Amino acid sequence: MLSRIAGSLFWIGRYLERAENISRILEVKLQQFTEDPTVDEQAASASLLGAMGLELGEHTDELIDGSAVMRYLWYDPDSDSSVRAMIAAMRQSARRIRETISPELWEAINTTFNEIFSSSFTAIRPIASLQLVRLRCVQIAGLASQTMVHDEAYHFFSLGQSLERVDMTSRLISTVAVEGNNLVAWTRALRAVGGYHAFTRTYFGEGDYLDATRFLIVDRRFPHSLVYGLQAVQDSLGELDPINVKARQDPTARLVGRTRSRMEYLDTPELVQGLTARMEQVQIACAQVSAELTQRYFASTEASIWHWEVMACD
Repeated sequence: MLSRIAGSLFWIGRYLERAENISRILEVKLQQFTEDPTVDEQAASASLLGAMGLELGEHTDELIDGSAVMRYLWYDPDSDSSVRAMIAAMRQSARRIRETISPELWEAINTTFNEIFSSSFTAIRPIASLQLVRLRCVQIAGLASQTMVHDEAYHFFSLGQSLERVDMTSRLISTVAVEGNNLVAWTRALRAVGGYHAFTRTYFGEGDYLDATRFLIVDRRFPHSLVYGLQAVQDSLGELDPINVKARQDPTARLVGRTRSRMEYLDTPELVQGLTARMEQVQIACAQVSAELTQRYFASTEASIWHWEVMACD
């Protein structure tokens, strides 16, 4: 497969997953700011932007509140971390490989781009815009799964999607560690990945914050848990290079496996201890995996990486 096609599909998967996750996280945060009068909006906003790789405190005099969060992570197309910038980048990647993806998939991506950059997008309520993007991302992901042959092309797309999901979930968990390990904070995290209903069903409505920690980090059946996502990354790597991965000679697969095993066999109290540092290790591993994949498969294409990945790989 041409590196141009592989790289574009990989980044389409990442852009798509990140846009969906940000929409979920922001919806939960806006509800928290509205419904919880005790929350420190500025501190929570700064924590969220920091978890997403935006350290603005030393570089701006503006008030960092919910409006700033929406601007940097949602509306501003000039912000590399905004969903509008990601949708534009996803469409550009899709345009380069229109011969590879189905017409339905291209139409869904292009329609989403046109909706996001229309004048009405900034005019509707923020919650409505968040829900719109989330639904469009789910639609695009479903079309990719249903209309693409599950060959190398699809596995590059799935690899990017799974890797980004692990990275985003680890960043979300980092915000929980800052807020404090309690059921309220973990409940918000579960809602931000669409997993609260699954959690209450699993624990029959009686789970505590330790159960929530285990569910979001090491549950092998929940798609947004870190262990599930890392296993999905390994599975995609195995499809792309079955001989070396099966023989455990693939360094990227070994890195993913080590990252997963460091969490998978810990007791729940051990998972909670040093949670921030553990999530940073996961994020560094994701950046290293992305760099190794770029070197191996996408070296001849223009690199598209989140700005914090450069620091993580140095």
